[in-house]
Amino acid sequence: MGTVGKGINLFDPHTQQFAHLRTEPGNPNSLSYDFVMGVYEDAEGILWLGTVGGGVNAYDRKTGIFTHYKADQDAPGSINANRVWTITEDQAGTLWMGTYGGGLNKFDRETQTFTHYTHDP
Repeated sequence: MGTVGKGINLFDPHTQQFAHLRTEPGNPNSLSYDFVMGVYEDAEGILWLGTVGGGVNAYDRKTGIFTHYKADQDAPGSINANRVWTITEDQAGTLWMGTYGGGLNKFDRETQTFTHYTHDP
């Protein structure tokens, strides 16, 4: 479960306990931002977390490591907005991320790059 300013809460049904994961200053493997808007679990068990200010994070529960994908004006293949509201996956395994202010982003897992789709009036 994503929270407003308190990171994420992971529930273990076997132990009936919650794990609380938050941004840890000085730890580059922790959550990038504590306001988590979108949560999606892919077929491999990776949790994709859309944050409101820290881009998108991929959380590998086996390693306990967060991988961050943030907007970078100098990197054309980066996500184009750091406010990620929603995440889903299509039947081909492609991840799609809806952002606030950046439109739709398609993530290519092989190249680790994003393609941007924005409104063109």
